[in-house]
Amino acid sequence: NRSRETELEHSFTDWPHHQRRVYLTPLNVAMAAQAVTEFVTYSNDGLDQYQGAAPFAGSQGFAGELGATAKGLVYSADGTRFAWCNTQTVCVWDTTSNTLLCQVPRPRTHALEFSPNTNFLATWEPYAIRPGQDKGDNNCALWQLPVAPAPEAEMVWSAVAKRHDAWAPMWTSNESQMITTTANTLHFWNPSDFSQGPTQRVQMPNVKAVSVSPLAKALKVAVYIGPAKGKPGAVRIFSAPNFQRPVCSKSFFKADSVDMTWNKRGTALLVSTATEIDTTGKSYYGETGLYYMSAMDETSINVQLDKQGPIYAYDWAPNGREFAVCFGLMPSKVCIFNRNCDVIHDLGTGHHNVVKFNPFGSVLFVAGFGNLRGDVQLWNTSNYAKILQTAAPDTTQFEWCADGRHMLMATTHPRFTVDNEVRVWHYTQGVQFKKSFTELYQVAWKPVPAGTFQERPISPVPEGATVVAAAPVRPAAYRPPSVRAAEEKAKAEQEAQEAAAKAKALKKQKKKQKQKAAKAAAVEAPQDKAAAIEVAEPVDFARKIRNLEKKLRQIATLKDKQASGEELQENQVSRCGLCCTHHALLLYNNLCFTCIGTLLYFEGKLQVASICQFSSRINRACVRVLFFFGFKTSCKNLLENQLF
Repeated sequence: NRSRETELEHSFTDWPHHQRRVYLTPLNVAMAAQAVTEFVTYSNDGLDQYQGAAPFAGSQGFAGELGATAKGLVYSADGTRFAWCNTQTVCVWDTTSNTLLCQVPRPRTHALEFSPNTNFLATWEPYAIRPGQDKGDNNCALWQLPVAPAPEAEMVWSAVAKRHDAWAPMWTSNESQMITTTANTLHFWNPSDFSQGPTQRVQMPNVKAVSVSPLAKALKVAVYIGPAKGKPGAVRIFSAPNFQRPVCSKSFFKADSVDMTWNKRGTALLVSTATEIDTTGKSYYGETGLYYMSAMDETSINVQLDKQGPIYAYDWAPNGREFAVCFGLMPSKVCIFNRNCDVIHDLGTGHHNVVKFNPFGSVLFVAGFGNLRGDVQLWNTSNYAKILQTAAPDTTQFEWCADGRHMLMATTHPRFTVDNEVRVWHYTQGVQFKKSFTELYQVAWKPVPAGTFQERPISPVPEGATVVAAAPVRPAAYRPPSVRAAEEKAKAEQEAQEAAAKAKALKKQKKKQKQKAAKAAAVEAPQDKAAAIEVAEPVDFARKIRNLEKKLRQIATLKDKQASGEELQENQVSRCGLCCTHHALLLYNNLCFTCIGTLLYFEGKLQVASICQFSSRINRACVRVLFFFGFKTSCKNLLENQLF
């Protein structure tokens, strides 16, 4: 019973991952064994098709059909059709029979898109007003594809679409209605008869973007109304065909553009807002925000992010109950939110800007591509344990395979003009296939009908698979000798400055250490004078002798002047009236008696009584000095009287 199968499939999808159990019946095993994944590469050599599993054999079905100037390569949703424009005509290829199905006479086509059931093909070319015309021709057209091979397809509808980012018509999942927009109106068309005109017109002033839910039975249409006349912009969700009152509405005061993403069940919508200018001045790239809107009631929630910075990526889990967000300044943060916008899992921080669930939601892919170094993490969503951590540097394109186990990564032109290549990864075993190209423009998995692959348990990780892959080593770019000399000179100057700064810091550090040691010694020094004398620092005798000799010579000179009758000043007379040794003692009263002993060497007139006047500064070292200079009597008297 097909309805029963659909009911069971939806109920199974609604289960949380930790409650799921995958049972492979013989029929499922046979289907999985027969299903073969395929992918295509478009390069300067043309279009090639490969098997998505070992031995990755190539297919010759597209050989010679494409040149390096092809544009708008696209697969149909079920993978049975493939279309491209070769600057002469649009070709539609039947992938099941590897034959040309039909052609569309639109040589200037830049973009293509199939309808959900592959019955129609939409083409778009840049809008242009040719000489002699007041307005341009309709640049967006819809073509009905033949069932069997035919020379040309039939055009059934056309219109003007100036915006490249919003040209494609929108469809319900069963292709029962087509929806197009103008500046102020939504048009609903019946695909079985476009000649009757729109079946419904909805006036929607200042509409900027429209998004249709994936389920056709309960069709919901989300509309973004831009700000006008001081009013903020707003996203409104309507339940078609009733557009009188929205099911849910959310206003945005800071939104120059929005991006709307439905979950797989069509019950909720994530709205990402962005402004071109950050009024707070905290970011050069403007402000971003993320909002959750329910299509079943009036619930709208601002997703609270606990790390400041932009929102890089977000993705719905296939069950429609959870979503992953990568946000914040680098290193960015990855969190898993539930329908209440509460964080249920925090995967930590890293240099990441990509998050993507596999088709079954059992594995979450987290990576940092673009201008980041290519870190890759794979997480098991049943318990959010890390499966694999590796690196895929210089990746510009990523896509999950329909089997949920393989990934397609590529380095493409013109983002990189060298090292263009395509790689097929297994989520636990790493790279399984790699091929290099001179110029690689585009890669894509071939879609398969729903139900072709079944969810399988997580495979064990082979030993050593978690080792991070090293980035490729590339030769350094050529630099002229003058540039190298300037760089070497700047490097030498920088090293000299760093050495000088290091020496200065070391000198400062030594000075601080010396001051600290002196301070510690002063704190630990005894208060008693006698004990303090014992720790007196050694004296430089030669220097003291030179200073005293100088003073003695000055006093002798003053005495000679006085003897010759020259008039001296009062302070000079007072100095001449004293014994040279006494005068030196008055001048150097802070000297220890070790220095006084040197004076006794020059003046033998000093008596023991005079020495006793300085007994407070005498210690055993001073006595030894006196004894050395021959004043044995004075030393004996000092020892007997215990004056030290």
